[in-house]
Amino acid sequence: MSSITIFVPVYNGELYLEKTIDNITQQSFRDFEVLFVDDSSTDSSVSIIRKAAKEDERIKLFVKKHEGSVAYSWNFLLSGKHLNSPWTLYMSQDDLLHPKLLENLIRTQNSTGADAVIPSCRLFSDEIDNNTFTELNKANDMSKLAAKGCISGHDAFELMFDYTIPGFALWNTNIIKRIGMPTEAFNSDEGMQRIWILNCKKVAFESSPFYYRQRNNSIGKGVGPHHFYSVLTEMKLLSVAKQEKIDINKINQAQYNSLFWTLWLSCYKNIKNFFSIEKEKEISNILKNAYKFFIEDLPKPKDKKQFILFLTAKNSIILYIYIFIYTKYLKSKYS
Repeated sequence: MSSITIFVPVYNGELYLEKTIDNITQQSFRDFEVLFVDDSSTDSSVSIIRKAAKEDERIKLFVKKHEGSVAYSWNFLLSGKHLNSPWTLYMSQDDLLHPKLLENLIRTQNSTGADAVIPSCRLFSDEIDNNTFTELNKANDMSKLAAKGCISGHDAFELMFDYTIPGFALWNTNIIKRIGMPTEAFNSDEGMQRIWILNCKKVAFESSPFYYRQRNNSIGKGVGPHHFYSVLTEMKLLSVAKQEKIDINKINQAQYNSLFWTLWLSCYKNIKNFFSIEKEKEISNILKNAYKFFIEDLPKPKDKKQFILFLTAKNSIILYIYIFIYTKYLKSKYS
């Protein structure tokens, strides 16, 4: 059994896979396995991975039916009992690791006894000017937190809730197995990272970077039918944040952000013919329930945007006008 399992979900990743595989196999720490879970790619991804697997026995390939979400690939591994290493690291098919990242993550875990070790996260792109990421990369440098030592899962959840710290981590596999992974939304995995971190007794940090690739996709081009379920994840996380009594300012900001996203999706749905009649009813009910959830105990607004959202929560006529005007705006922008 390997010390670390690296899990890489794949779908049509032929442009990046050779570089990603080469990057992983050149890690200074050697005691790992790589589990590629292909979501029925239509390009040469499977061939690339199969070739690599013949050359390195640590690489394993699984091909599953197309389900379009990382959460399903997590569940494929969990239900098939393929996660057997004590530690698990997730990365996308186009991400990269510092050459000594695994070595440093394991060293930090051994010295601290932490249930999760969070590395620095460095954004990069082949499509976008990398100077764009300068400030974000400074914020995602975990060096200062690494120097301070471990924090509790509760404190890490509060930091991860609003992305003050990244969601990438070397995870105690038993926590992943115990809590599992829901598949109700495309971003279920992102939400569960925060639940996993909350269930850690100790969380440590490592200054070595995880390289997180960014692509040039606008929200209008990128939104598909699966995004409408994302409000379910946001409802769940906001509930947990309130139960855990984290910083009220973070809760209030998240509540307004989620309210805006729910209304955005409601308006966007009006200009796109995504769904069958039956599915349309389901999505409408999800958005309706999410709107009710996010306006409950809505705090006083702090700026103009929040003030407008606050008014929609207090007056149905203003809500109707908001949806009418914003739908018209989105139609002119994305139709």
